[in-house]
Amino acid sequence: MLSYFLESEFDGKKRIELLRKLYSDDSSNNIYLLFAGRASQEAGDIKEAFESFRLSAMHNPRNSKALFELANMYSASNQLDVAEMLLEIVHEEENEDSEVLLTLGNLDFAKRNYSKALKLYKRALHNQPWNFSLLNHIAECYRQTGNYEKALHYFKKSLCLNSKQSDVLLRMAEICRQTDQLDRALKYYDLATELDELSKESLMGHIYCLIQSAEPRRALELLNRIESDDYDVVFARATCEYLTGNYEGAIRLYTQLKLMQ
Repeated sequence: MLSYFLESEFDGKKRIELLRKLYSDDSSNNIYLLFAGRASQEAGDIKEAFESFRLSAMHNPRNSKALFELANMYSASNQLDVAEMLLEIVHEEENEDSEVLLTLGNLDFAKRNYSKALKLYKRALHNQPWNFSLLNHIAECYRQTGNYEKALHYFKKSLCLNSKQSDVLLRMAEICRQTDQLDRALKYYDLATELDELSKESLMGHIYCLIQSAEPRRALELLNRIESDDYDVVFARATCEYLTGNYEGAIRLYTQLKLMQ
């Protein structure tokens, strides 16, 4: 009830003020500090949030919720060793908590301990089989270790749960392009393009895939959607003009490239 009341009745600043007053009236109840920390995070006051979580953990060194919040803050500031130490304490208390396992996995992933991260992600997935984000993490571990078919398998499972993930489709396309599966790559690029306006980098991946697949006219259509004329764009355009038989246009663009070097 306290949680619902505080979340629904007050905006961030008023909620923080109330929580501080509640804590000053009853300093033995450190749940007020935990809520104050979360309210401060929402208000963007990271320093105050950190102090609230720190005090909450000092009151109870086994307070897994406060330690978990502190670990996330240390992780966000790239202090991975401190974050891992705190999470190990939390892990002792909350052995199979999915959020703890996920955060531990993220720390190992950041350290490139992909096999360890993979085990933690899979344990978390056991508790949350519907979590498509966890499936993406598992796929990314396989991708980083060169097991591309396994990576594609888990990305597909993720898309079954949430088909609107253009970023996942792009990662699948890049895997297929890397492994010379151009038809599959084009399929994933096309699906991603239908879902979202792609970044220049993603469009260029799609364009080079079309060039490799001998579809220069489709590549030119995509190139017309890119406003910048940097070296990569001009080179791709020149290649497409040459492949479509527009040799005069290709020569003009190749001349432009020489001036850009």
